[in-house]
Amino acid sequence: MITPLGVGLEASWTGLLAGRSGIAAAHQLRGTRYAGRAAGEIPQFDPAIWIAPKRRRTMGRYSQLAVAAAHLAWRDAGIEISDGEALRAGCVLGVAAGGLPEIEAYKEALLDGRAKSVAYPLLPRMLPNQASGQVATALGLRGPVSCVSTACASGNNAIGTALHWIRCGDADLVVTGSTEACLSEICLADLDRMGVLSPETIRLDTACRPFDRARGGLVPAEGAGILVLEEEGRARRRGAHVYCELLGYGSSADAFHPVAPRRDGSGIATCIERALCDAHAIPERVAYVNAHGTGTVVGDEAETIGLKRAFGTHARRVAVSSTKSMLGHQLGGCGGVEAAIVALVVERGQIPPTINYETPDPVCDLDYVPNTARSVRVDLALSSAFGFGGTNAAIVVGRYAG
Repeated sequence: MITPLGVGLEASWTGLLAGRSGIAAAHQLRGTRYAGRAAGEIPQFDPAIWIAPKRRRTMGRYSQLAVAAAHLAWRDAGIEISDGEALRAGCVLGVAAGGLPEIEAYKEALLDGRAKSVAYPLLPRMLPNQASGQVATALGLRGPVSCVSTACASGNNAIGTALHWIRCGDADLVVTGSTEACLSEICLADLDRMGVLSPETIRLDTACRPFDRARGGLVPAEGAGILVLEEEGRARRRGAHVYCELLGYGSSADAFHPVAPRRDGSGIATCIERALCDAHAIPERVAYVNAHGTGTVVGDEAETIGLKRAFGTHARRVAVSSTKSMLGHQLGGCGGVEAAIVALVVERGQIPPTINYETPDPVCDLDYVPNTARSVRVDLALSSAFGFGGTNAAIVVGRYAG
């Protein structure tokens, strides 16, 4: 994970369990009308540690984050592959917006007559699929390579695609997850125009308040979460450290509105039910849900209703937390980060809290693990994500029994 709480898995995980907010005023927004607004910016990220200068010129920041996180994940997995094995190793990442800051900077250069002075052409630094291609190049992956762009559900849909590749025999090993880096004036202005941006300008660290009655909107952020999925037999033969088993994936469409969810939560419930069915799991086995939990009034309400529809009476016994309260909303990047979080929850038996939860909402009335992390054994966990356009996706992970 590379998140506003730090670079690397342990930096982010330690901050999450401590209930520390990574939300502050972003340096990338200085000089814009949104200077001083709440955002989740990654502190002290230095792409030069992982990427040579010539290669960096060809990448947008979202690709740089993906390549850096992929190197960390690859090293953690302890994998070495031969030329033959590389043909069975793929990459599929989720990216929603791609290079918005790069587009904004290029347009400014174009208007000022400086377009030819830009270090590298725009298209390779803005297209969403470039992150997958750059990761494949960095790691030498020559199997299937693709990109999923389904707004904020991109990461979960990418992970689901990777799962199908391995199940169908198209690959033995897939680097997957998601990335996003779109902190720019154009992004915040549009979120503001839609009425979903948090208005907080004073206490920035409390600007994201998922499920709280006083919630006022989402906080945009950047980040990358990359996972290595491996066919079980291959992983066992090489003695891999297995965090968890990816058991199921489900998706659905609201078919309702360009940006708003169905208020009855039916689309959300459907994707969760499909993920549980794919995992051959009953709802009562799920102990933890990493919620999408953006902090918008309508979104959190619809998600709560959807969880009740999917889990029935068990919904009140499930621990539900939104790590976006600490990380902000990484748009297309959130799925990969939150998949890594549920993997750690299952392996380590600790649940990160939902911070800034002070005033209960009568409609949002589940156990949101308020403000303090919780130690509890979790054998089965679910992560859900819902995007503009009515795209819903969920994954189910479980403790690996060997």
